[in-house]
Amino acid sequence: MNKYDQLNLHTEYWYIKYMLSLDSKKIFLLDNLIRREFLKDSIYSLDIESLEDFYYQSCNSNKDFYDLYSKVYDQILNYLQKNSYLKCSSKFNLASSVSYHLKFGWVLSHGNSKAFLGKFNVPSCDSIKIGRYSYLSSQVVFSGRGEVEIGQFSSIGDNIHFVSSNINHASDLCSTYELGPSPRVAYTEMIFEDFLSKSSVDSSLLVANCKVGNDVWIGKNVTVMNGVEIGNGCIIGMNSVVTKKCEPYGLYAGTPAKLIRFRFNEKTINQLLEIKWWDWDIRKIKKENKMFSTSLSSDLDLGELIS
Repeated sequence: MNKYDQLNLHTEYWYIKYMLSLDSKKIFLLDNLIRREFLKDSIYSLDIESLEDFYYQSCNSNKDFYDLYSKVYDQILNYLQKNSYLKCSSKFNLASSVSYHLKFGWVLSHGNSKAFLGKFNVPSCDSIKIGRYSYLSSQVVFSGRGEVEIGQFSSIGDNIHFVSSNINHASDLCSTYELGPSPRVAYTEMIFEDFLSKSSVDSSLLVANCKVGNDVWIGKNVTVMNGVEIGNGCIIGMNSVVTKKCEPYGLYAGTPAKLIRFRFNEKTINQLLEIKWWDWDIRKIKKENKMFSTSLSSDLDLGELIS
């Protein structure tokens, strides 16, 4: 074993030992302290063994920060406990456990299954539904009044924005500004009556759910717009803005995102959609190692790869 591997093992040992000594809220506060001080998302922005001293010194010296982020933690935790669902095989269940991890952000658990939601502020969407073993990397923004649904075994990159509302402003009216009842206006407490008694926008049109399928890979810096459905097996290139439905196993990129090509031929795609491997038990997935380790670029019959 070389020195690099030894260092990694040493770091991992202290990381596990230290993190197990902290509760979820302390990890959340520590993470935000590190990012505020060093502008980094990584645990490795500080020597592992000095984290505890850093945590207590920083919290004690900045009580306002500690109190504020404690409230933020409680708000997000309360939202996730009431509005987050984890899909195991074919059924969504309210997450039985919610915790925060320094590296992976918010973690949902149900039974032996987990999903990783990354790091975000309090969402405004109606609910978040995510499949087992799917993950969102680091920063993510959930905005809008609708629902965001993500399938199983999906890999979603950094800095993703899900928009679950129709954010278009009326262009055929006198003004594009919402002159009806407005929470922003009410919040400022500068005006005690709404501009207009009735909204100029039909509120039912504002809700537009986002749906991401199973086994989807989304690159970093992607925006998924309102009402969009991304099919199973899709790949979305980095920096894309997805404005329309993406067909299963398509490779999409650009602003707006357009189909570049399909990953496989039509026969293979249909077979994958039929077997729905993402619904398999983990033991079945491990058993079918041959299917997951064989290139499907040639004209293969998946039946020959499944035992």
